[in-house]
Amino acid sequence: MSLKKQLISATIATVISVSWGCQRREVFIFDRSPSERMQATIQETLKILPAAPNGWEMRVYPSEGQIYGGFTTFVRFSDQGVVSAASELLDPSRPIDEGHYEVNASNGPSLVFNTYNRAIHIYSEPNSRLHVFRGANISEGAGGDYSYQILRASSDSVILRGAKSRSLVVMTPAKTDDWAKSLEQIRTSSVDNHIYYSALTVGGKTINDVQMTEERHLTFRLDGVSYSLPFRYTPTGIELYRAQEIFGVRVQRLDRVHGGDTPSLSSADGTCILQAKQLPLSSHLKRGVWAMDAKTSTGRAQNAISSVKASCKNAGSPLEIIAFGIVQRHPSFGGSLGVWGAIDISNLGMGTRVFHIPVGMEIISESEVKFTYDPAKNPKDNVNSRLIQLFQLELLVAPFANIGDSADFNDKDREGRTFVLTTDNPYKPSWILLQDKQDSRNTIRLSRAT
Repeated sequence: MSLKKQLISATIATVISVSWGCQRREVFIFDRSPSERMQATIQETLKILPAAPNGWEMRVYPSEGQIYGGFTTFVRFSDQGVVSAASELLDPSRPIDEGHYEVNASNGPSLVFNTYNRAIHIYSEPNSRLHVFRGANISEGAGGDYSYQILRASSDSVILRGAKSRSLVVMTPAKTDDWAKSLEQIRTSSVDNHIYYSALTVGGKTINDVQMTEERHLTFRLDGVSYSLPFRYTPTGIELYRAQEIFGVRVQRLDRVHGGDTPSLSSADGTCILQAKQLPLSSHLKRGVWAMDAKTSTGRAQNAISSVKASCKNAGSPLEIIAFGIVQRHPSFGGSLGVWGAIDISNLGMGTRVFHIPVGMEIISESEVKFTYDPAKNPKDNVNSRLIQLFQLELLVAPFANIGDSADFNDKDREGRTFVLTTDNPYKPSWILLQDKQDSRNTIRLSRAT
């Protein structure tokens, strides 16, 4: 045999030998195979979940990107596969919800809530109408999860990741079995500790114009970069989704500071303080939406609102909402200040439609503004224009400014009207009262809607 053939034969023999060697045995980096480790995780988790005597406090951030912020749900697991749950989002008078769960290998080691449980599936079910999920996709709800990958499980904490949203969920043993009391404290905190506009001081350095949004995000700009940090409410303050380093200081949990005239939240060591800022009332009018109603208005405002509501109702198209302010997300006229509303025109085969009538606002002082109305600035939207004309919705502007001669008002011009503003709380108004300087009988009370 030639040398060339000998080399070829030796090479083939070596390859065959190596191949047989690979087929005969598996080499594992760990001391167990992947399937064995997965089964071990599943069995260990099945022991850990029912072992928490008071159940678990579950921090849920539905949707990819945590766009709705975080919420608290309490869960208790039985070793028979039953899960009991209660959520801060549900009516506190309703009984604790029950469903079933399993721990399986569907997507790696996974915790799956496999039968309907309102307190858990509220984050993922379609057609959620909760106000906290404004803008949610009508077919996907808030984009939350009912199936979670198990990243880590111990008696101290269980770390999960949403199979769909990829958001992290942290569960820790509940400190008490009185879930109702804990959830009520969180609901109260979401009102008392919601500081709309503030300054954030970290390590002696201050960031101004910090906003705590309705979507449970802390937003601000730092060195030209915009930050939007999702958080959840705790019984005593707020907790960020992830710890954030600001000016070299690690920030995650802020609790209410008691005493003092200015609402504040602080870290335990006092290095980070979120302190409320008192904004001019005119600024509050341009930030959010304020509901208006005939029952809380007088004079010209009461007459205008009552007249429009009555005529719409008689036409079979009742008004569902009347408000003033700015709705940012509307595709056609979002970001424009004015009178907003929703009218049910199902009798015309069109369901509920939103309308908008722009109103100009000139700031005279911190507590005084002048409103003007120019119909030429109404959105060039066919549906909007037809709604305004068909239901005489222009009357809803009359509380704020002259609208010219009409069947209801004998305004000889379209001059603006000047108002003095007062409120119940200068830091976080729940209502703002507008007193007409031209006609003292004309008052508009706006109640915070968002």
